[in-house]
Amino acid sequence: SLSRRGGPRTTTTTTTPPAADVRSDSRLFAEPPDLDVVSLVVGQETYGFAIVALGEAIWSFLQAPSFDHAKVLVPASIAAVVLVFVAGPMV
Repeated sequence: SLSRRGGPRTTTTTTTPPAADVRSDSRLFAEPPDLDVVSLVVGQETYGFAIVALGEAIWSFLQAPSFDHAKVLVPASIAAVVLVFVAGPMV
């Protein structure tokens, strides 16, 4: 018989070696995370977020300084204090 391209069909036979009777243990054993390192990283991230929040509020205030625009500093300052307070024990 002919294949779709018009040529004769070729068949290839491959021989596979017989399967080994020995079953390998392929389970993965993951180490539990080191919680000291995790808390250090989380604390650093929280400190960084506090600095960024306060820095952006200061930058925004400096772009248009006015007494009315100073209200952007209040929530950022409160958020920074809370974040540093929460992250304190982690670092």
